[in-house]
Order: sequence, then structure tokens, then C-alpha cells
Amino acid sequence: MNATRSDHRTHRLRRCRPRPWLAVALLAWMPLASAQWGTVIEHPAEVLSPIKVARAHDKQGNSLRVYRDDDSRIIGVITLDGGFDQFAAGICPTIQIDDQAPLVVTTGEAPCDLQPQTARFLLGKVEYRDVRSRVLLGLINGTRIRVRYRIAGTLGYRGFELSLRGSRQSMYAAIGKVKVSDESP
Repeated sequence: MNATRSDHRTHRLRRCRPRPWLAVALLAWMPLASAQWGTVIEHPAEVLSPIKVARAHDKQGNSLRVYRDDDSRIIGVITLDGGFDQFAAGICPTIQIDDQAPLVVTTGEAPCDLQPQTARFLLGKVEYRDVRSRVLLGLINGTRIRVRYRIAGTLGYRGFELSLRGSRQSMYAAIGKVKVSDESP
């Protein structure tokens, strides 16, 4: 009977060996983990005083910022790294949260507000401490966001990806204690 227990324990130890695919999966995940969300104080041109802004950026310097303006609108801003890439005029970038369908960013009824390296867009409006925005809800609860944009002067596209790990705390610090829900009633 003791021999059976010994064999059983040995067999059990062999099953607990590290799997090589686990190391590969962790290494594949590492670039996403490099984007850290935080809250900073900024003074965007359209607000009267400095405000809290939720922000994340990748290693190249591309960033996504989210804040609440003086009119209780939740604004998103995509900024390119400051290199040679520029947004193509009149073509707003798309964002994709996790495996949801990609969405073109807009300012509501109008297209996004494009500058050569900045795209500003509306995520929602706070009304009675409630914001209805599928995109904002995804930014708070999702795991990653992909941004894709057309490059000025070419027919090419580029993009970048950010982790949404830690975005919930940063978003609520920037937009306040509001209830964020899906757009559908």
C-alpha cells in the first residue's frame, strides 16, 4: 500500500511541471502591460481651469486621454507620438475595444475634431449623474483598445494598442462619481 501512495505522488508531481506555452503566452502579453493608466492634472484649451485627466500611452508615445469638460461632456483625445505620422485630413480614427466591432470616433453628429497629430471626440455627456456610452463603458471594463488611423499623404494605415488595465480607477477619478451604462435603454 505504501508503494502505491509513493507512485501516486510521483505521478502527481510530473503533472505539475511548467508548460512551455504558458511562458510564450506571458511574453506575448507583456507589450500590452507596458501601457499604464494614470490620472494627471492638465489644462485643455476648452476648459476654464485645470482638470483631472485619465491617460495612458504606449512606448512610442501615442496616447489616449479622457476627461470631463466644463459642460459635463466626456471627451476622448487620441494623440500621435509627435514623430512624422499625421492623421489624414477628414478621416477620423477607429477604435476597437476587445473583440467588439471597430467604431469611428466622432463628436456626436459631427466627425471628430482633427488636428495633424490629435483627434478629439465625444464619449458621452453626464446627465443626472448618468452617462450612456458604450465606448466609455468598454474603456472602463475592457482589457485592451486598438486605435487605427489613416496616415496623411498616403493610402496607408497605422495603429497602436493600449492595455485597459487600471483604466477604471483613472477614468472615475477624471470623470467623477457617475453611473456609466450602455447606450441602449
